[in-house]
Amino acid sequence: MSLPKTLAHCPISPECTAKKLYQDDDGKVYRISGSSFVPHLCTVKNSEKPEIAYLGQWYNHSTGRTRWIGPVRMRRTAEIAPTDGRFKRRGAEKTGWELMGIHITDLKWTRVDS
Repeated sequence: MSLPKTLAHCPISPECTAKKLYQDDDGKVYRISGSSFVPHLCTVKNSEKPEIAYLGQWYNHSTGRTRWIGPVRMRRTAEIAPTDGRFKRRGAEKTGWELMGIHITDLKWTRVDS
């Protein structure tokens, strides 16, 4: 395996604040923790006004329902399956929800006067 390529910013999502990352030949992104490489998880600054938002579209094949998660500031939040009480009670690992897609939008903020 060759040395991983150094990245100046995160290629996964534009709102990520991580600066020094590494990418291997397979395209996986890592950061350095101590003296080893660990998989990178995107982070954002909550003190900044978001410029983009994500919306996750989930479909349940057993019920035929579509559920939308978001809009949220981070892509990985939109990729979390909706909670379903009946699967939690039974202790099943699969929730029955399938991710159909992630949608992204640019936010245009306007001030609301009271």
